[in-house]
Amino acid sequence: MAAAFMLLSSYYMLNKRWPTFIIMFTVAMLCHPSALIGLLMLILVYRSTALVANKSKAKYIGLIIISGAVLLIAVNWVSIASWAINTVHILPSSFKYYITIFSTEQKDRLIGKQYFFDLGIANYIEVAFRIAIFFLIRKRLKNEKSFEATFLRNANTFNVLIYLFLFLIFKTSYIYRLTMYLDYLNIVSLSYGSTGMKNLRCTKTDALVLITTFAFFIIYYFIFGCHEVIPYKFVWN
Repeated sequence: MAAAFMLLSSYYMLNKRWPTFIIMFTVAMLCHPSALIGLLMLILVYRSTALVANKSKAKYIGLIIISGAVLLIAVNWVSIASWAINTVHILPSSFKYYITIFSTEQKDRLIGKQYFFDLGIANYIEVAFRIAIFFLIRKRLKNEKSFEATFLRNANTFNVLIYLFLFLIFKTSYIYRLTMYLDYLNIVSLSYGSTGMKNLRCTKTDALVLITTFAFFIIYYFIFGCHEVIPYKFVWN
């Protein structure tokens, strides 16, 4: 629910309807406090896209500042998160789970507890599908020049890079809790510019999108039962 409301908030962000954007973010936070992570990701992608679109030389200063901030957070994220939780209390105490997962060695994790997961074949299948969806979105948005399309393209790239980086470094599947707020934008990206239903026609890209996403659903959620979809029941059951 939190990710769904953050998807709505991204629409209002792109249209600069800030009061509604704030309302949607507030509702998302009421659903789950990790929406704050989604907000930071959306702002980062939005500001980066806006700076690149800016034709003045000042954009390079802004990009340097953003890059420096991201690097600073990446290096000191445990200290920053602990400070935000224990000192200024702007993050809920439940965020301590994230610190534990992403700051301990895999052999030292409490495998089997609520927030810890072993890596299995399903996780590597998910990575493969994420990469496939990444290229599908690049293909879908290839000839689109609007700010919205550029934002979606950048969000897709940032999302995949963050997921692969954290997956390879921390060896945990729990990173989807961080990237899901950008995952929901894939719904818009994969259907961007499609006129298949309107013109009663299906392009090769439309077919690839349908086949890939349906295969992902069947294999990842239905066959492997990931994210507690065990056993899966169809709507008529």
